[in-house]
Amino acid sequence: MGTPKDIRKKQRYEAIVDAAEKVFFSKGIDNASMDQIAKQAGLGKGTLYLYFESKNALYRAILYRAFATLKKQFEEALDEENTGFENMKTILRVYLEFFYNHPHYFNAILHFQNDLFNLDAMASEQQIYLAEGVAIIELGAQLIEKGQQDGSIRNDLKAIEAAYVFWGQTMGVLQLVQKKMAIVTHYHQLEADQLIVQHFKLIEYVLKGS
Repeated sequence: MGTPKDIRKKQRYEAIVDAAEKVFFSKGIDNASMDQIAKQAGLGKGTLYLYFESKNALYRAILYRAFATLKKQFEEALDEENTGFENMKTILRVYLEFFYNHPHYFNAILHFQNDLFNLDAMASEQQIYLAEGVAIIELGAQLIEKGQQDGSIRNDLKAIEAAYVFWGQTMGVLQLVQKKMAIVTHYHQLEADQLIVQHFKLIEYVLKGS
């Protein structure tokens, strides 16, 4: 449980991240400031910096929440009795639900996907959010391997490579749906659900090989 002091510190940490979410999600990550977050949290700026050294550190805390939320939803939806292929279809469905139900967390992940960063320059304690994101990719790879073992997924795929590719493709399609769907609809009279269904069909085709 920890000491009362540790508990209070943890509660304040979470309260600050809650406040940061409200500011980031209402103003955008680039437009948010530590002054705004301190005001939202009801803290002095000095106290805020005792917990988070920068706006980027707060963003990483939110990113960790986003990855952890998605990972938990994946794990809760999986059924050990299902084939690897069936569970891959399940996490695609859950990912779509996450996109619609948690748009701000999706945008936090998208911001990370589009951002450049130097892993070597990052302190080890700051890499925890990366580990949570990598765990999602590894979960996908494990499901592909399970499918290869139970015969529901083709054997010539390299699981971890395929998992990264499917993740990147799905992020790209959902970003297209979120930001550029008006153009697609204007020029080709397509709706978002048509693109998403087609994308999922393509992934299923690649997994099955037929």
